[in-house]
Amino acid sequence: MQQVSPYMVKVGSLIGVFGLCIILACLGCGSGSEPDGSQRSGWSAYAALDDGLRPPPDLGLLDTLALFLAGAEGRLSYDFTSHAFTGTVENTTQGTLRKVRVVVHLSNGTKLGPTASVDLAPGQVVDITIPAGRRPFTHWSAYLEVG
Repeated sequence: MQQVSPYMVKVGSLIGVFGLCIILACLGCGSGSEPDGSQRSGWSAYAALDDGLRPPPDLGLLDTLALFLAGAEGRLSYDFTSHAFTGTVENTTQGTLRKVRVVVHLSNGTKLGPTASVDLAPGQVVDITIPAGRRPFTHWSAYLEVG
C-alpha cells in the first residue's frame, strides 16, 4: 500500500475547495429571477486593494454585495420596500477599526453617503441603512472605507 504525503493531502484539499468555489459561483450566476434585463439576483464580492479602486456600477437591483477591507466585512443589498440599501458591517479583527463607513454609487450618477463614520470594536456588527431616494436607477456599486 502506498502512503500519501501530507503535502498531497493539502493539495487535494485545496483543489477541492477551489472546485467548490467555482460550482457555487456558477450556481449564483444562474439562479434567481430576472424581472427585466437590468435586474439580476445573486452575490458579488468586492475587496478594496487601495483607496483608488472602486467597483463599476454593475450590480443589479436584486444583487447582494459582500465587501471586505482591512478586516471590515460588509453585506449590502437594495430593499424595494424602503427604497434604501440595507446591510451590516462587522469588525473581524482583534483591534478597533477606526472611521468605518460605506459609500454607494447609483447608475443615475447619484452618490449615496458616505454613512456616518463609526469606530468598530473587535467583533462588533452595525446595521447600515442608506436611503436611495425615488430617482430611478438600474445598477449600483458600493465600497467600504476604513481609517
